[in-house]
Amino acid sequence: MTKPKILIVDDEERIRFAVRDFLELQDYDVVEADTCVAAEEVCRDAHPDAAVLDYGLPDGNALELLPRLKTIDPDLPVVILTGQGTIDLAVRAIKEGADHFLMKPVELPALLVLLQRLIERERTHRRDLAGEARRGRAELNPFLGTSVAMRRLAEQAEKMAEADSPVLILGETGAGKGVLARWLHEHSSRAREAFVDLNCAGLSRELLESELFGYAPSTCGSSPRPPRTSRVCRRNRSSAATSTSASVPWCCACRRCASVARTRRSSPPICWSDWRPRAAAGPRSTPPP
Repeated sequence: MTKPKILIVDDEERIRFAVRDFLELQDYDVVEADTCVAAEEVCRDAHPDAAVLDYGLPDGNALELLPRLKTIDPDLPVVILTGQGTIDLAVRAIKEGADHFLMKPVELPALLVLLQRLIERERTHRRDLAGEARRGRAELNPFLGTSVAMRRLAEQAEKMAEADSPVLILGETGAGKGVLARWLHEHSSRAREAFVDLNCAGLSRELLESELFGYAPSTCGSSPRPPRTSRVCRRNRSSAATSTSASVPWCCACRRCASVARTRRSSPPICWSDWRPRAAAGPRSTPPP
């Protein structure tokens, strides 16, 4: 299972080292930044599960940085630390979207408990959102048959559920690819996280890219569309199931592969595809060299 990732933003290296060393001993991944600009870049690239911000930074303060981080990830839990806090400042921080406002020096075990609660709260929220779509739907067992092929499939599925690697499920429409994909998720180490279901055939190329990779406004001219975080990135450590993947344009498919290979962050483990209807409609185009 992927470790939770924490962003530490502080201009004092000794403080970053102390917090990082403590959290890494508790089996967390830690990324660091010492300025507001660097924090934005790290947040955009690393997609942390929570952020700990020092109030005073060389190029601004935590209240100025907070909305910029929330633009990148609206659900990011944020804890602000300060050595000279006041009640008014704490109220302003909470109104701006901070989850907690703590005075320095902070007790690291107390900070750990706080981060654990915030991360678990976000996981529960994601599970609740994902569960709304399947509420009332009975759980299906994909291995009800007694044939040799079905028993072999069950054995392979049990092995794959234990792995943290992508899975490609091939089959024609109605074969039960979606049922098997959900079974793999519910019996894997990601079962406590959300199950993201994307129907590639039902989305245009532009919308599919936005769902998979997010969207950033162009730097040339104004854009009416606000920045958007990838659905896969927002569902960190969840299972992303993309049905009818054969209909994905090659440029979009290659971009997705490159993105996963570059970050290996979400590593969505399930991808089921419906190849036969696509083949019936005509020969599949070959990828560009």
